[in-house]
Amino acid sequence: MVGLLTIGAHASAEAQATTLKHLPRSATPQVSCGPMAMVLLKVVDRAGQVVKDARIEVLRKRDSAKVPVPMEPSSLNGEYTIIDDGSLSMISPRGEWVVVHVRRGKHMASKAFRIRRTDDGCHVRLVSGAPTIVVGR
Repeated sequence: MVGLLTIGAHASAEAQATTLKHLPRSATPQVSCGPMAMVLLKVVDRAGQVVKDARIEVLRKRDSAKVPVPMEPSSLNGEYTIIDDGSLSMISPRGEWVVVHVRRGKHMASKAFRIRRTDDGCHVRLVSGAPTIVVGR
């Protein structure tokens, strides 16, 4: 039986009684994996300056499925999220290649990265590919 123990914090002795509330039993155990992980890509121009106004698209290489990532319209430091734990279900236990397409105005660059799950299966992680891409100007 699963229960939750709550203790009142009232001043009177009667109000401090312990109450047991029964919670429904979950069909599958829930595992907490801690803080969210993400893989970041640094976008720079040919002079090595950070690009703050790039547009990023990430596709899983084996089937061209679009990887949903939190997209900010710009980046203050040139780093963009290419995948986070919210897309973990798109990554097979053996890992996946993803292709990142970066656009800045009329310039475009693409690069492939190998993404895997951590050993505990809770988080995404980059396993190959330098996390920097050069685009335009």
